[in-house]
Amino acid sequence: MTEKIFKTRIPLEAIDAQVRLELPKDSKILTIQLQGTSPVVWYSFDVEKAEDREWRTIAVVGTGLEFESGNWRYISTVLVQAGYLVLHFYEVLG
Repeated sequence: MTEKIFKTRIPLEAIDAQVRLELPKDSKILTIQLQGTSPVVWYSFDVEKAEDREWRTIAVVGTGLEFESGNWRYISTVLVQAGYLVLHFYEVLG
């Protein structure tokens, strides 16, 4: 299997919300980190499945905010705005 790693930006407007991303089928979300001033999700995928797409949902939760977690998988924590804003990213499963 040959894989590639790509990235896509998550808008800061998504704080305390969920963002839907169209990714290659069965892609693996590696991490979410800050690049410049924007959170970015890096993911790897099988190049043979690149044309097959699926929607994935990422929840963005700020520190101190209440949330209903349900079936979520933790991805990463990112400090933005010089560390004054701390965001926690989860993938919503199922």
